[in-house]
Amino acid sequence: MALAQERRQWPGSYLDRVVERYEQVNYGVTLSDLAKLTPDCKVGNDYNADCKVCNDYGVECNFEDNGCGWESVDVNGWRLESGDSISGSLTGPTVDKTNGTSAGGFFLASQNSSHTVSSTRLTSPSLRNTADGCKLSFSYHLGRDDAWQLQVLLKTGNATQMISNVGSTSTGSKQWKKKYVTVGRANGPLQLVIEANVINTTPNAAVAIDGVKFVGCGLAVQEEINCTEDTEWECDNGGCIRAEQLCDYVQDCRDNSDETQAICDSRKRCDAEDGLCDFTNDETLEWQRLTPLPIVRTLIGL
Repeated sequence: MALAQERRQWPGSYLDRVVERYEQVNYGVTLSDLAKLTPDCKVGNDYNADCKVCNDYGVECNFEDNGCGWESVDVNGWRLESGDSISGSLTGPTVDKTNGTSAGGFFLASQNSSHTVSSTRLTSPSLRNTADGCKLSFSYHLGRDDAWQLQVLLKTGNATQMISNVGSTSTGSKQWKKKYVTVGRANGPLQLVIEANVINTTPNAAVAIDGVKFVGCGLAVQEEINCTEDTEWECDNGGCIRAEQLCDYVQDCRDNSDETQAICDSRKRCDAEDGLCDFTNDETLEWQRLTPLPIVRTLIGL
């Protein structure tokens, strides 16, 4: 694999398992690379990665050994725990979701004298150029009714918006529950945030997260197949995208061939940055160029 410009870079501490293959320099790995891991832990043809490479890059993590780049900046916020390590008075899980054992790891936030917060955020490593069908899946455990509210936030640049409200109702009988959150396409860097908010002060109430995974997030890569002529467009590298994704101002091909000037100028596209291009107003309806309104986010219960 070439060190292409569009490949995302991760903090050096999460590249320890692969930098030795590239003269101690950071190696850029895309979501597409990690999504195509084979059973023998081989990515493409260039290197054999450690079998926990998905964990190390935060794309898939069960929190058995570390946080995989998922971090909480709050002093008394999310922390790595296991069923064996948490206090018996907490309503947190007694076993993890991944292995179903008391020794299995997970992230936990709680309401007690030593770890009291009103809101705490668990933030993913930085991703880049996610595909249209990109989703985040994770398992969560709410140990007591109406004590916590979970939300998933999307950070792009300086903007943060809520993309899913997981809810505030207990999963019942202290059980783990699976959640899928649609992330969608993004051109550029982004981070996902799992936020826990206290909506009812309840001593010893805990909330836990386990088994995070990004699903279907890789851009189109070279495949040994033919694109469907009527519904797909072939990237220069041989990957296939849906025809409607061509020239939509979002990179869908890994080589960005779907957004080149040579291809898109002939399609009369317009981003309205410098005017209305070839579009004109009619006599009954007048379109105006405006800028987006700021997003105001309100947290219920805080």
